[in-house]
Amino acid sequence: SIHSLVAGYARSFRLFGQLAKFDAVLPYSFGTWEGKVNQIDSSTQRIGFGDPLLRVSMMLIGGPALSPVEYATHDPKNFKLGIQFRVRAPLGQYDPNKLINLGLHRWSFKFGVGASYQIQKFILEASAATWIFTANQNYFGGNKLKQHPLATLQVHGTYVFKKGLWLAASFGGSMFGEV
Repeated sequence: SIHSLVAGYARSFRLFGQLAKFDAVLPYSFGTWEGKVNQIDSSTQRIGFGDPLLRVSMMLIGGPALSPVEYATHDPKNFKLGIQFRVRAPLGQYDPNKLINLGLHRWSFKFGVGASYQIQKFILEASAATWIFTANQNYFGGNKLKQHPLATLQVHGTYVFKKGLWLAASFGGSMFGEV
């Protein structure tokens, strides 16, 4: 059982004339784990900060940076394309002498692309991303933890009945890298 409080900050800005955004997330978690270790009932608790996440995303097509006045009169484009880059920094609570930690003690990088196409009241969206992980050189018991890249794909379909009323269906999948 784990519970997290998350502090976040987001800021949109203009980059090369297009809409861009920077965001940061810092999780604070508290949890209890129970299980058997060598056939002995065991439990542990952790309280502290997890690894912070930083992301920069940008619209490449269909998302110009607009002032509030321009946005109110802007005719949105049917096709939109954007990219993102995310970093998970190894700054969370970590102790190599403990099997369960709130931080991962390794860098993680996510590269992604997403697109959206609208035909009247129907919106089709798709995104693909890849996480790349560095190795944790100081894993539990003096071991080294490595993981191959993780690729993800998401597809969403939305039908808009009227402003504020819509129905959506989504599908997502991933190809896990070996550990």
